[in-house]
Amino acid sequence: MEAFLQDSRLDIYSNTLIEKGNMYNLTAISPEDFRELHYRDSLELLNVADFAGKRVIDVGSGAGFPGVPLKLAVPEMELVALDATKKRSEFLRLLGKRLGIKYEVIWDRAEETARNPEYRESFDIAVSRAVSGMTILSEMCLPFVKPGGVFLAHKGSGISEELEAARETIELLGGKIREVRPYFRGNIVVVEKTAQTPELYPRKWKKISSGKK
Repeated sequence: MEAFLQDSRLDIYSNTLIEKGNMYNLTAISPEDFRELHYRDSLELLNVADFAGKRVIDVGSGAGFPGVPLKLAVPEMELVALDATKKRSEFLRLLGKRLGIKYEVIWDRAEETARNPEYRESFDIAVSRAVSGMTILSEMCLPFVKPGGVFLAHKGSGISEELEAARETIELLGGKIREVRPYFRGNIVVVEKTAQTPELYPRKWKKISSGKK
């Protein structure tokens, strides 16, 4: 990881973020902290899963974290970056061109894309650094993961109550919390996909955000 953090392409990434950040509302982190709080943070996922040759979806990709740094570090993985915001999707396409890497960008809501047969339960790994709670995140992400795959979520510290509240929903969606891995900014939650997600899920956003099962 340390060698990768010196990769010159990260300078291109940082410069693009600085150039477009305010326009697209991409990050509140100061440029001098990008390597530590964006790039290193993203690459912590390499400690909990093997991304080589895997099909990966980054749900709520925004400025490309964690998906794009993972793609730079593991070029043989296939990345789909999904974001519901048009401007952020445009940024992701521009970023890929400047970095010289290829990945698919989808401008759509996760709960809509997850009903598309091309994407539903077709990924080995789903990742997300979105700020929603685990109950909502799981319904947005687990329908993309095929049985045997994993959903990896960056979370803060002190999440035991959040995970306990989400456990029933995760199991309903065909998942199981396999591990909670502490790291320098909090925890990475590893959810294993053990069964297919029922056709009912994901529901419309209004129902998902209501917190009702």
